[in-house]
Amino acid sequence: MFDAFPDGEPMLKPALKGYEGNRSPFETASIKGCTFWNGKHCELHSKGLKPSLGKLAHHSLNKEQKEEIIDFINESWTSQEAKDVIAKWKLMNENNS
Repeated sequence: MFDAFPDGEPMLKPALKGYEGNRSPFETASIKGCTFWNGKHCELHSKGLKPSLGKLAHHSLNKEQKEEIIDFINESWTSQEAKDVIAKWKLMNENNS
């Protein structure tokens, strides 16, 4: 799912059910849940593909520490490599439309 909101960097995220291959909705939570949630656990975790925030964050962190992690993740999407990944994703999804 493509996410490019005004206060963040453009990035790709696991999609909410119903938004696969599309832009992220403004509200990034859904009753339907994530595409990779199988009712018991996230299918990405066992494949070593756990999303970055889930890898880096922990319930014991304070708000400031969590914001630092989010800023780090946002900055990682400014690299040329990340921009290339986004461009490839957009091209793949245009071709599948």
